[in-house]
Amino acid sequence: MSGDTKERILDCAIDLFSNKGYDAVSVRDIAAAVGIKASSLYKHFENKESILEHIFDLFRSVMLSTHEYESKVLQLPDRISAAEILKNSFILFRDLIYQPRLLKITRIINLEQGRNASIKSFFLQELVDKPINELEATFAAMIGSGLLKPASPRKLATIYHANIISTYFIHNILKDNLNLPQVEKEMLDFIDFFCETFGRE
Repeated sequence: MSGDTKERILDCAIDLFSNKGYDAVSVRDIAAAVGIKASSLYKHFENKESILEHIFDLFRSVMLSTHEYESKVLQLPDRISAAEILKNSFILFRDLIYQPRLLKITRIINLEQGRNASIKSFFLQELVDKPINELEATFAAMIGSGLLKPASPRKLATIYHANIISTYFIHNILKDNLNLPQVEKEMLDFIDFFCETFGRE
């Protein structure tokens, strides 16, 4: 039951933060949405910042899953093509990130990064620095195994990540309605272009 209450607190906090903004929501607001007293909420979370950190952890677990997939596939004796690795990784990421709960978390990050220092730091670390570093390691391994042409893994990672970020912002922030099939088509087309340009003949 305690675990269920904690999950309900997280779900209600995610709903409230994504609709009203982090600063506009109090612990009392979250407790009221859950249907418990604020004092009961403190049995599960120390404060509002602790709730936010747990929400960040949910997002981190998704990002980690895609990197772990790429790392495991590259260690297989009979490796598949670079395009297959990147497409499968994107589909895994898509299936995880485009769940209602995760979409709300990304909305919180996008809404608050300009006015909340901890969320801005999280954005830069988890959505910029860490993905580029992980892509750099992935592309270095692909170059080493002959799946990609010799090139700067860092530059390849920056190019690849820039497309992910731009596609994400266009469809999740600038457009009113998320068109998931269009997102998928654009990303898979880009992966084909990327592998045709940088892949081995």
